[in-house]
Formats: sequence, structure tokens, C-alpha cells
Amino acid sequence: MKTFQLKLQHLIIGVVALAFILTIASSLWSSYRMNKQNLMNNTLETNRVYATKLATTATNYFDETLQTLTVNSKILAKYMDNENRLLEEADRLKRQTNTFNSISIVDANGEVLATSPQTINIKGKILTSNAIKNALKKQTPMISEPYKAMTNREIVYISAPIFDRTGCGNFA
Repeated sequence: MKTFQLKLQHLIIGVVALAFILTIASSLWSSYRMNKQNLMNNTLETNRVYATKLATTATNYFDETLQTLTVNSKILAKYMDNENRLLEEADRLKRQTNTFNSISIVDANGEVLATSPQTINIKGKILTSNAIKNALKKQTPMISEPYKAMTNREIVYISAPIFDRTGCGNFA
């Protein structure tokens, strides 16, 4: 009879141990899933807030850039017939901020009148990209969609109209 009790005692201890192990495993699994979901939710919320802030910063950056070009277009309007002065103003505008890789002053036909830096070698050429054509057509400050330039690099064309004394539109 004693051997039977010993086996029953072992069986009860085994069942209790198994129940304990299964309870702990279930708790750990449940805790893992809940923490994983919380981490994902927190990460998504953090990314959403960051993306919103980044979008606001980019919008402010482009608004300030358009404002800079618009203010400078009024200055350039006085010098549209003075090539040296256009070159000086293009250089000044490029040095004024680190916003632009290059500056081009373009007439109403798309011909480049002045650039900064001059090493890009497009002075006197007619620009034919869709961004330039769109800017010449709209004659309002604008930011183009990204496109491949003649240099085979992706660029964004930011422009503001320059209206000379006769009201003729030119672009920078």
C-alpha cells in the first residue's frame, strides 16, 4: 500500500508542478504579447509625431526659401539689363544662405542670363525641363516636383518671378 501512496504523491506533485509551469508560461506569453503591442503602438506614435514635425519643418523651410527668392526678385528686377550686376546678385544670393546648390536667373524665354556658381556652364542656354516651362507659364513663386536635371541628379526647382519695369516675367 505504501508504494501506491508514493506514486500518487508523485502524481499529485507532478500535476501541481505542471499547472505551475503552464501558468507561468501563459503569464509570460501574455506579458510578452502585451509589451510587444505597447512597444509597437508607442513606436508608431513616436514616428507619427516625428513625421509631423519633419513635415512642418520642411514646409517652413520651403516657405522661407520662396520668401527669400521673392524678396530678391524685386531687387533683381532693376538689373535685368546689366549682366555683371546679375552675376553679382546671383553670387550674393547663393552666399546669403546655404539653401541653394546653384542659382540661375532665367529670362521669359527660358534662356539663362546668369548663374552662381558660373562653373555649371549653362549661361546662354535655353532650359527646357517641365519644371522651367511650368514656372515660366505660371509666373508665380513655386516649387517643382523632384526631377532629373541635365547633370543626371535629382533636383527640386524653386523659382520666383522677376518682373522688370515693363512687367515682363523672368525667373530665378
